[in-house]
Amino acid sequence: MKLKIILTFIVILAGIVLARVSSAIPDGAGNDIFMSNVGIGTTTPQTGLAVMGNVGIGTWTAAGGNLIINSSGNIGIGSAWPGKLLDINGTVRATTFSGDGSGLTGISASSGWTAGVNLVRTTTLTDNVGVGTSAPVSLFEITSTQARNLFRVNDDLLDSSPFVITDIGNVGIGTVTSNSLFEITSTANFDLFRVNDNGAGDTTPFLIDSTGNVGIGTTVIDAKFIIDQSASGSGNRFVVDTSNGSNVTLSFSSLYWGVPGFGGPLIQSCLTDANAGAACSNSLTAGDNTFISIQPYAGNVGIGTFMALGKMVVQGGNVGIGSNVPSSLLEINSTAAQDLFRVDDNGDNDTTPVVINSNGNVGIGSLTPGTPFDILATDNTTAMRIKINATQANVTAADTYISFNSTTGQEGSITGTAGAGVLVYNTFTGAHWTKIDDKTNLEPNMVLEATGEKFLDRKPQLVKSRVCSTRQSPYVWGVYGGPNGEGFDLVLSLGTGQIWVANTNGDIEVGDYLQSSSVFGLAEKQDDNMLHNYSIAKALEPVTWKPGETRRLIACTFHAG
Repeated sequence: MKLKIILTFIVILAGIVLARVSSAIPDGAGNDIFMSNVGIGTTTPQTGLAVMGNVGIGTWTAAGGNLIINSSGNIGIGSAWPGKLLDINGTVRATTFSGDGSGLTGISASSGWTAGVNLVRTTTLTDNVGVGTSAPVSLFEITSTQARNLFRVNDDLLDSSPFVITDIGNVGIGTVTSNSLFEITSTANFDLFRVNDNGAGDTTPFLIDSTGNVGIGTTVIDAKFIIDQSASGSGNRFVVDTSNGSNVTLSFSSLYWGVPGFGGPLIQSCLTDANAGAACSNSLTAGDNTFISIQPYAGNVGIGTFMALGKMVVQGGNVGIGSNVPSSLLEINSTAAQDLFRVDDNGDNDTTPVVINSNGNVGIGSLTPGTPFDILATDNTTAMRIKINATQANVTAADTYISFNSTTGQEGSITGTAGAGVLVYNTFTGAHWTKIDDKTNLEPNMVLEATGEKFLDRKPQLVKSRVCSTRQSPYVWGVYGGPNGEGFDLVLSLGTGQIWVANTNGDIEVGDYLQSSSVFGLAEKQDDNMLHNYSIAKALEPVTWKPGETRRLIACTFHAG
């Protein structure tokens, strides 16, 4: 309504200004005056209508009005005393404002936006900006309720390498469909990532090139991972290369490092150095805490030591394989059916390896040791050699080549003697394999006789046995020693042992020969002191029979075979 009133007033004024007054106006002196300009409040109008003073349209009072143009040319809408060119007391509705608003004043500084030179900023430091939210709780908050990107920066309309934050928070550089938390895609031969510490000419950058190779200290990246002391690729280098199929190759190149007398290792990882409190030094002193050192020219690796003088040196700790808490210098644990340790001297098809299997069995020359110590030697070779570090003349009974022990002590041994070159087996008992078909009432140390029937084709010298019940049997050949681990029965025929004797031929003295008796499985005193084909043993302890006693187990030496 106010706008219509203004337009009507302007039209009226324009009509007055453009019209010529054709009637005479008396000047008070009896003269008619014809004027082209009309003045209100002025006698010298310079325009078609000149008003000196306020012009009001509509109803207004001293407190205000609809529209007024005052003597200063200010227009007031809803204001009786306009102080500016346009003074509006009320609400303005418009579709467009033209201009940058740089001269606007009187706007509250408590919140909102403030315009500056070539910038627009939040009015206060505590103001938050929200996109897609009316209640931002951060300085800049974007909220999306649809499957669209939260943020995107393009450098032109057809940009193929934007910067994007997707609706699920993934960041993409060079891609608008980031499928991971941080994804970089290059459509040209550009580096994916680069960090310079000294501008564009930096010679020690950190780079990830367009093929995914990583370089530290070099812009010449010809492998998956390179550390270089120079930018040219010709300095001291550590390289990880996967170009050889599925294998990973570590290579080192250095003019001096790792060469004795020229410096330290190519790679050294350490925490502190007790020598000077520095990160690392070329001197090894007590208190050094060096983790790994690699000396490429010597081909040595040190763990816990800087000076690796062997191919691999571990110092100052235990090594665990399959164990993260090793309690010995080298501890190997296996949770699967695999060898704990293996040494091949001639590749995968080696026939003479050293193996410790998952059961702890040791195999030498055998891949599948079935006993705690299993040696498999090739034909016409010596399977095992045991040597005393002494001359033959100095080997004595104190020199034990092999000791056989149980949990209760030593059970036997092979030792030297006071006689030069003479070895003894203690305790010595010789036995034969046999097979006993009927073991009814059979006890260890009972007398056995041969049947003459063979039972093992690959051992044609072995025959079956039975319990002897014949006096002075020429078939006797020892006493029963029990079954062995392979299922054979043993006949104890030589050396020391024990034998069951009967009272059928009187008391027995030490040194008496013993012969078979007619009592099931028992021997008796022999009639003479001659060694016969029915002699079984010689008594090593006397026997004086007690009333009612019919048999006794005594010590003896076997002489049956």
